[in-house]
Amino acid sequence: MERTRVLVVDDETTVQYVLTTLLQKEGYETESAGSAEEALTKLERGPISVAFLDIVLPGLNGLNLLDRIIRLVRGIIVTSRYIEGGATIACTGSGPKSARR
Repeated sequence: MERTRVLVVDDETTVQYVLTTLLQKEGYETESAGSAEEALTKLERGPISVAFLDIVLPGLNGLNLLDRIIRLVRGIIVTSRYIEGGATIACTGSGPKSARR
């Protein structure tokens, strides 16, 4: 059985390390990228099931990357710690349109 492939996109290497380590312990195949451009290159190598996507990235930002990959990845978890009130997480992906925001 093929393992679920997860992409972690964050310019902070500590965040990349923690998320990929936790996901690998749970049996997921992981890829990481420090920029949107690097993430796009990794997406060209094969399908990604889920992406953890930081909003604040160098160069192309996470929201622009989201626009480019939203139809390529089943589930996207967008994260940022630079929003008032602490960490914010928004999820998108497959499911009924009535459940999406």
